[in-house]
Amino acid sequence: MRRNILLLAIITAVSAPVVASESNAFRLGVGYSETDIEVLSNSDDYGTGFKVELGYDVNPYVGIKLSYEQNEGDIGSTNVSYEGSTVKGGFDLGYPVESPIGVFKPYVTLGFSGYSEESNLLGGSRFSSSQFYYGIGARYTSSVNVYLDLSYDLFEVEDAVLSYDMTQLAFTVGYQF
Repeated sequence: MRRNILLLAIITAVSAPVVASESNAFRLGVGYSETDIEVLSNSDDYGTGFKVELGYDVNPYVGIKLSYEQNEGDIGSTNVSYEGSTVKGGFDLGYPVESPIGVFKPYVTLGFSGYSEESNLLGGSRFSSSQFYYGIGARYTSSVNVYLDLSYDLFEVEDAVLSYDMTQLAFTVGYQF
């Protein structure tokens, strides 16, 4: 019993500076996005593009985020080109670690996404899909409120014929208000 109380006291003492840090903060960022696709155990680069994100830290541990990613590219050595866009809304849950120069927060994320795509395949095709996504990431916020965020998200997209896994790796730079 005494060990549990001591452990709880240590955790509380270590966590107190993090809880006391600024929360309830908005953040806005832009960055680079790369999408990969896996169909029938074959993985392929599915384009690069940009990402725009808006976030709100409910408290130091939980954040809400909304993002838009647009990627375009060609499929392998074919003449098939496409443009895909993803809208995501979700939560991140992590444990912030403070230092004299800022806060580092590794996190897991879960949310809902909508993906749409247009391609020149067969004279032009379109489809869209809605699904849950999950991922991991890490965000560093400097003492001057500039942040760097690296995230990796995974979701499964289904069209009329196939179901396939998509992953998105993004690096975002932004400002926390």
